[in-house]
Amino acid sequence: MRIAVTGEGPTDYGKVDYGNPGHWIDGPVQVYLRRIAEEQNIELDFEMIERAEVQKIKLQRRHLNGLDGKAIPARRFYIKCKEKQLNYGVYYCDADRNAGEQNSNVHQLENRYKEVYGEVKEGMYNCDNYIPMIPCRMIENWILADGENIRDFFQVNKIEYNPHNVELLWGNDNNPESNYPKNVFERIKSSSKNRDIKNLSNSELFYEIAERQNLAIVKKNSSISFARFHDDYISLLRSEMLWAVRFQDLT
Repeated sequence: MRIAVTGEGPTDYGKVDYGNPGHWIDGPVQVYLRRIAEEQNIELDFEMIERAEVQKIKLQRRHLNGLDGKAIPARRFYIKCKEKQLNYGVYYCDADRNAGEQNSNVHQLENRYKEVYGEVKEGMYNCDNYIPMIPCRMIENWILADGENIRDFFQVNKIEYNPHNVELLWGNDNNPESNYPKNVFERIKSSSKNRDIKNLSNSELFYEIAERQNLAIVKKNSSISFARFHDDYISLLRSEMLWAVRFQDLT
């Protein structure tokens, strides 16, 4: 199954491997997509679309009509997919807003997520074959969702946050002691006793952590965002499976 993927940066959807032309270094986004597809016995072929490539797409006025926020880059991604004749796509973006706020309550978080999710869906014409992949609030929240995996991976005795409420982590990004997800992750990393990972970049760490996570736990502890992505993605995969079966019947 060939699927288009875009994202925000190297810690989520990876980056071009400039030392190996034509090769892409995957991030946790691809890990999640691949692992879930494997559960459905589907093999993926990623068509990576760089963020810069998406931003270059010029929208005509008729394409911009009524669009706001994340809907605009999502529309650009959709158009790029159509140009490349890609029938399936995943648009990754964060749902973070203003750093410096305290931990959100569930109601505020759900409203923000629905806002961003709705914008992305609108940008992709609400087409079921093109889905949003949006964590509350950023990729670190999903990376931290399986607490047991974090303890084992970093070889720490305990973790300072509640993985059951991982989507609520938020705070001042300028305060290293805050609950800002990136800061929580950095504190755990700095206390790690695992010498094998000390030279890995955060992009590499996120990839390795995502490979080891129990995705059922990630879905349970990220019940607003990962669960929605998971269900949307399963529907997309099953539509491809159904199409493949019908095609075989015709031939």
